[in-house]
Amino acid sequence: MIKSIEQLNKEFLETSVASKSIEEASGGVENIVQAASETESTARKQPVGNGSDERPNANLAVGRSDERPNANLDVGRSDEQLNGNPVAGGSESRPRKKTIEGRAKARPRKQPVEGKAKARPRKQPVWKEFLFLTIKVTVILLAFVLLFTFLFGIERYSEPSMAPAIKDGDLAIYYRYTKVGFLPQDTIMLEHNGQKHARRVIATAGDIVDITERGVYINGSLQQETEIYQRTERYEEGIVFPMTVPDGHVFVLGDSRVGATDSRVYGSVDIDEILGKVIAVIRRRSI
Repeated sequence: MIKSIEQLNKEFLETSVASKSIEEASGGVENIVQAASETESTARKQPVGNGSDERPNANLAVGRSDERPNANLDVGRSDEQLNGNPVAGGSESRPRKKTIEGRAKARPRKQPVEGKAKARPRKQPVWKEFLFLTIKVTVILLAFVLLFTFLFGIERYSEPSMAPAIKDGDLAIYYRYTKVGFLPQDTIMLEHNGQKHARRVIATAGDIVDITERGVYINGSLQQETEIYQRTERYEEGIVFPMTVPDGHVFVLGDSRVGATDSRVYGSVDIDEILGKVIAVIRRRSI
């Protein structure tokens, strides 16, 4: 009986030791679970872009660029990441990401060097240049012909009746538009007996013209002609003075008064028969 009690005490002690070992093991498991929980919470609180693979939402990180379709436009890519070199302290298979403050600046584009020679334009073929030159010359000649056919006229003067204003051999350029009328001292171009003459207007419509030994009178006033170097005389076979210039007519004289064929012979000139007003004279010696 006594032996049985001792065996029971021994079995009770063994049972107590086993229970204590189980409790200690249970406490160790709880410590391990608690440590794992703290580790996980610490990993969740780590800063964005630290390169950790345990983050559940790592694909949504600001600095992440592995899952983005266009990796070349990532904001957080550094020079080491662009070159494919691993960053110290991170995984070898995945480069280290930098935080927003440490983002690498984009490399600036190369600016063209100032003063750099530009590419020379391609030279056109010779036949194109010749064709272009021919067209330009043709257009200029056509414009010249049209101007001097309908608007202007040019005449080589061949008599001395307008010397010294217009001498024999000079080129007289005249304006064909005669509707504006003429004024005294204008030089006009007219045609008489098939020949073109340049004459100076002395009087217009309504003026009374008279020629005496003293000179030319217009409306009773003696004309002071400073550019005339010869006396103005009547012709025996000419018109009768004094005369009144009719409407639409002008009275003309040559600057070289001796022997000039002018209104002293054929009277006043109808404006419609006048070719134009002389606007320029090209001297023979200038050609």
